Amino acid sequence: YEALTDGQKKLVGNYAALVDAMAKILELSTPAEEEKNVYPVSGECGGALTWSLAENGALTISGKGEMDDYADENTQPWAAYAAEIRAVKVEKDVQSIGDCAFFGDYENLEEISLPDTLERIGEQAFEGCEKLEKVELPESLTEIGKDAFKDCVKLRKAAFAGDAEAFALLQ
Repeated sequence: YEALTDGQKKLVGNYAALVDAMAKILELSTPAEEEKNVYPVSGECGGALTWSLAENGALTISGKGEMDDYADENTQPWAAYAAEIRAVKVEKDVQSIGDCAFFGDYENLEEISLPDTLERIGEQAFEGCEKLEKVELPESLTEIGKDAFKDCVKLRKAAFAGDAEAFALLQ
């Protein structure tokens, strides 16, 4: 170090300061162990409805009433976790699935479970859920919105729990 010129010593000092600053930045950006696991995450999705996403990718909608409608793809409150969602369970007393509820980057959504209290599936609700293979529609269902299951390319089975007359009344 003694053999260096003053200019070279200044560069070495600046370099050392830069390394120290970068180390501090890395320390600040590395989450603590207890912060790494963010699950479960949850929020609201309608007047008296809530959602909760578990670490295994299961999203549960619970409460009583109707889900909010969403304007477009990836505008849902759980949209930040879209690629992680593998299954959706809609619990008893939920009356609707909103427009565009699962429209967007839900490429890993494979299964949905719908309650016998569900009356409406909104427009584009599951549009583009490419891995969804089957759906069992409850007898209580009175409305399926336009393009609700559009581009669900693996959807091979859709069963309706009601009779032919009730099925004919579906809008």
